[in-house]
Amino acid sequence: MLSIFVEIIKIFALDGLPKDSHIYRVGQDGEAVWERMKQFNSNGINVIWQYIVFKYNEADMEAAKKLAKDNNINIDFKASNRWEDDDELKPLSPQHYSSNDAIEFYPQCVHGQQGLAFFNVYDGFFSPCCKIHHPNTLNEMGITDDSLHIDNIKCVDDIILSEQWSNFFNVLQHDASKIPKECLMKCSVKANKIKIRI
Repeated sequence: MLSIFVEIIKIFALDGLPKDSHIYRVGQDGEAVWERMKQFNSNGINVIWQYIVFKYNEADMEAAKKLAKDNNINIDFKASNRWEDDDELKPLSPQHYSSNDAIEFYPQCVHGQQGLAFFNVYDGFFSPCCKIHHPNTLNEMGITDDSLHIDNIKCVDDIILSEQWSNFFNVLQHDASKIPKECLMKCSVKANKIKIRI
């Protein structure tokens, strides 16, 4: 019998302290979102607080870090690149924004939350990605070998530690010419979309 361990990760977009998040996310009840985050966390779900840095909240980053730490919640500060020069929400500190438009391949299955890959099952095959849905891409990844079908394995490690998966991750990290097109489309980001992990 196949046994699968799945860790649930819930990401909440709360840009600033709970009392201020509505400034960007109009209509959001930040206090209610914060209470929901704590509730999920108390139920054993890995909660991540996604905090986009704006002018109105950049001075609150230390307070947010403390609030997150006190409640055993991970916080993920993000710097946006969607600024016009006269944007009233643009942070004051250049480290919290950038105008660089360079594109960079940043595969989430390699750089997932806390180093975890995201696993999904399509047609009986595990995929290391929650964004890839096209069967041709799964074939191109080389992970749809019959030996890797969920009916033909004893445990998930048989898939994750397989030669096929190892080859796929090796390509992602070392051979840009062989990266599936859909992977490039789904996981290419502007290089200045900085992710500050706490």
